[in-house]
Amino acid sequence: MKQLAYDTYEFTFHVLVGEDIDFRPTSVAFVRDNNQDKSDESTLEIWVGHKYCINIIQADHSVLRISGRQGLPIGNITQLSSSNDYNSLWIASKQGLVLYCKSCADVWRYFGGDRYTVSNFTVETIGSSILDGENISVWAGTNNGVSFIYPKYILLQEKASQYMTRIPYVTRYRWVAKVGLKEYGNNSPSSIMLHDGDNDGLWTGMYVSSQIFRYATTKEPEAKEEAWKYFAGVEFLHNVTGTKGFIARSAVRCGDTHGGGDSGICPHGSPNSCGWVNSTECFNGIDDENENSSEKDNNNNNNKCCWVWKRDTSSDEVTGHFFTLYLAYEHLAESKSEKTRVANLLCDTAAYLLEGGLKFIDPISKKGTSWGYWDPGQLNSVPGKPNERGENSLEVLGFMASAAKICDVEEKRSQPPGRFGKAFHDLIVNHHYDINIINALATSPLSLAFFDFRLALMSYHTLAEAIPSLVKKSVNISENKIIPLLKKEDAMLFKSRVQQSVQRYFNEYGATVDGKNNKIPLADTVYRLILADKMVKWMVDLIYCYFSCINFSNYSSSLFRINF
Repeated sequence: MKQLAYDTYEFTFHVLVGEDIDFRPTSVAFVRDNNQDKSDESTLEIWVGHKYCINIIQADHSVLRISGRQGLPIGNITQLSSSNDYNSLWIASKQGLVLYCKSCADVWRYFGGDRYTVSNFTVETIGSSILDGENISVWAGTNNGVSFIYPKYILLQEKASQYMTRIPYVTRYRWVAKVGLKEYGNNSPSSIMLHDGDNDGLWTGMYVSSQIFRYATTKEPEAKEEAWKYFAGVEFLHNVTGTKGFIARSAVRCGDTHGGGDSGICPHGSPNSCGWVNSTECFNGIDDENENSSEKDNNNNNNKCCWVWKRDTSSDEVTGHFFTLYLAYEHLAESKSEKTRVANLLCDTAAYLLEGGLKFIDPISKKGTSWGYWDPGQLNSVPGKPNERGENSLEVLGFMASAAKICDVEEKRSQPPGRFGKAFHDLIVNHHYDINIINALATSPLSLAFFDFRLALMSYHTLAEAIPSLVKKSVNISENKIIPLLKKEDAMLFKSRVQQSVQRYFNEYGATVDGKNNKIPLADTVYRLILADKMVKWMVDLIYCYFSCINFSNYSSSLFRINF
C-alpha cells in the first residue's frame, strides 16, 4: 500500500496502485474544481501525482491527465499539498516546487533551484499552505534544510533599489559579470566569485539601458553618472579588438584565467580553441575610477594594460549593443562630444555589418561568427532556419533603422551617403524582411529560448522609436535619385507588419499589458508604443526597474531558511 484516497461521494477509502492510474502514485490531494462553497464536498477532485504527470479523478469518476501541455512545468512529483480552501495546490518534486492556483493571475508558478529551496535536490515534504487572496505561503523540506516561501509585495522602485545596491558586487571592471558563490547559500559580498561570460556586453548593456531610462524619466544626476560609468564597459568591448566595428564577447587582463564557455577554463597562453585573442594595443584599466576606457598607454606594456578578448561574438551581443547605443544617443548623450562618442560606435558597427554582407566577420578567421548572420542568403535561402529567419530579420531592421536615423541623417557619417537607409529599404522591398518579422520568435517546436524574447523586444523598441522620424527624411539612394527612406504607403505597410508581429508575440506567448501575466516590463512598453499607437508617460517605478527587475516574481527567495 502506497497511498490512500478519500472518496467524498461514497465516504470510503480506496487504495491507489500503479495499475489503476499511471504507474505507481506518489501522492494525493484534494482540489476544488470551481469556486463554490467550501462546505460542498461534491466539488472536490482527487489529484494524484506520480513520476510523469498528475491524474485528476473528477466528480463523474472520469480521469483527466495534467502534464506539460496543460501547464505542469515539471514531473517526478514527490508530494501534493492543498491550501486550506482547496482552491490551490503545492506540488513538490525532484526539481523544485510548483504552485497551482485557480484564483491567481498566474495559474501555474514554478519555484526552482537554490533561489527558493535550500538546495536543488528533491523537495521531500511540504508543510501547511495558507491562502489569503493570492498570498500563499508554504514550508518546504529537503535533505539539506527547510525553506519558508511567502509573498512580499513591494514597489518596483524599491525592488530595483535593492538590486542596484548589489551591482558593485556583481560587476567585473565595468561589466555585469557571471557570478558564483564560494559557499552555498551565502550571497554576501565575501562569498561572491566573478567570472567572464559569453554575454558580458549584453548584460552590461541591459543594465546601462535601465539607467538610461531611469535618467530619461527622473533626470537624477546619479542615474546619468551610473549609465556613463558602465557605458565605458560597453565601449571597451568595441575598442579592445583593434578592429573598428567588431565587438568582443568579453575580456580579461593578460595573465588571468578565463572561462572557455561550456568547455571549462582556458589559461592565458593556451591555444585559440576557446576563442581568446591577445589585444594588439595596450589599454589602461577600466576598473580604475579616474581612467577612461579609451585611454591608451602604448609604453606601459604590462599586465595592467594588456588584455585578452573573446571572439565568436553572437547575435545576442550585437543586438544588446545596438539597443544600448541607440538609447544612449537618444536619451543619455546631451553634449556634442557625448553624441559623437556614442555615434562612432554605432555607425562603425553598422558599417562593419554592411561590409561583411550582413554577417559579423571574425577579424581573425575572416569568416562569419557562429551566430552572427542576418543576410538574406542564410535567412531566406537556407532550409531549417525558421527561428533565425524571423528573429534575425527583426534585429537587423532595428540595426539599420537606428543607423539610418543617426548615421545617415543626424551625424551624416554614412559613406556613401544614405547607405544604411538604402540597406533598410532593400531588406524590405527586395528581400521581404517585413514579412519575415511577422513570425519573429520561435516557430519551431524544438526551440523556445526566453532570452530571444528580450532580444526581440529590444528590436521592437528601436523600430518603434526610430521609424516615425525616418518616414519624412530623404536620403541619397544614388547620385541621381533622392527618395524618402520609407514612402508613406510603404511606411504604413511596414507599420502593419510590425504591429502584426507584436500582436502575435502577445497572443502566442500569453503576455498581457496589464502587468499580471507579463513578467517583462519592456513588453508592456513595446505594447503601448506599437499597438496603442501613441507614446505614453512611463511610470518612474516601471522605468527604474526596467531591466534590474526583469522577470522577477513577487515571491521572496526563501527569506526564512533553516540549514541542517
